[in-house]
Amino acid sequence: MISMMAASVVMYAPAVSSESTDLARTLEQVAQQRETSVALGARLRAVEDALADAIADSPGVEDRVRNEASRLLLALPSDLPLPEFAVEDDGAIAVEWLPSRSRMVSLSVHGRGRVAYAWLDGTDKGHGVARFNGKELPEVLLSVIRSVTDGSRFRAA
Repeated sequence: MISMMAASVVMYAPAVSSESTDLARTLEQVAQQRETSVALGARLRAVEDALADAIADSPGVEDRVRNEASRLLLALPSDLPLPEFAVEDDGAIAVEWLPSRSRMVSLSVHGRGRVAYAWLDGTDKGHGVARFNGKELPEVLLSVIRSVTDGSRFRAA
């Protein structure tokens, strides 16, 4: 509604003052930010629900592991595809992207500020451990996730 009003002020009233034009632009920005916030909120709820479902069947997951996995998910850029989740035998939470049988990334969250990862991209593969400060995803993880998932259609798990 606000977006439509802002557009109509700018488009249909060319003789309005610069203040009115500025107001219309501000209303448009507010409308766009609101749409983005709603979309991010829905995405976050979907991720949290998927994580909760994975943990529900595994009562042995410690709070510190659950909290670190939640912080990692909050640190994911919104342009990345949503991951899948699983609880590993040792109580860690696996966060995975599986675009195809020959392309995948798996992060293992143990709740100790370090994230183990492994990836496969065709015949290329690798693994390592990256420190996670609880706020920003390490660049090495972002790079690996982006390279494996970029432009991919995901298969059903």
